[in-house]
Amino acid sequence: MMSSKIFDKSITKEAFKPLIALKEKSDAVMVGCNTIIADNANLIGNEFYGINNKIKRIVLDSRCRISITARIFTLNPERTIIATSSSASKIKINKIIRTGAKVIICGTDRVNLKDLFRNLYKLGIKSVLVEGGGILNYSLLHERLIDILIVAFFPFAVGNSNAPALFDGNGFKKLLYPLKLNKVKVLNGNIFAYYRLKS
Repeated sequence: MMSSKIFDKSITKEAFKPLIALKEKSDAVMVGCNTIIADNANLIGNEFYGINNKIKRIVLDSRCRISITARIFTLNPERTIIATSSSASKIKINKIIRTGAKVIICGTDRVNLKDLFRNLYKLGIKSVLVEGGGILNYSLLHERLIDILIVAFFPFAVGNSNAPALFDGNGFKKLLYPLKLNKVKVLNGNIFAYYRLKS
């Protein structure tokens, strides 16, 4: 499995322009807890993106496994939203709240995604950029909560037997989620394909 930190260093700043534009238009960026555990990403900015001064972070963590010292809790924690379940440790939830982050409890054993999006809408968050990983991508697709799927192709050959898939999880036994290609952008040899779910 390749860390996104390593991968980011192989991509030019120019290639990030479409992603920067997406973040500028979004109310929040969403990831699963494994992304934070693996990379300690702060999500709201880096050397390529710069710092986005308005975007919220949403992290799905059904058991509140993320360390309280993670950067999402130490850098602008008031912009962090943790989505968790009622089975998470109440002690850990209180520790997260004390950092200044917001906690949304939706679901008993795992995060109920439809309930989460209803809660986010009430908070004024209407546009969410999902940056994975594969389990979160799969769950959102399964619940048909994806409006636009953007697949980026960069001119590198990477991967191994443990490499994550775009959609991890239980897999698809049949073609349940056909996609329609809306447009393709090519930028300095990098390809961005925009898809929508067919109804």
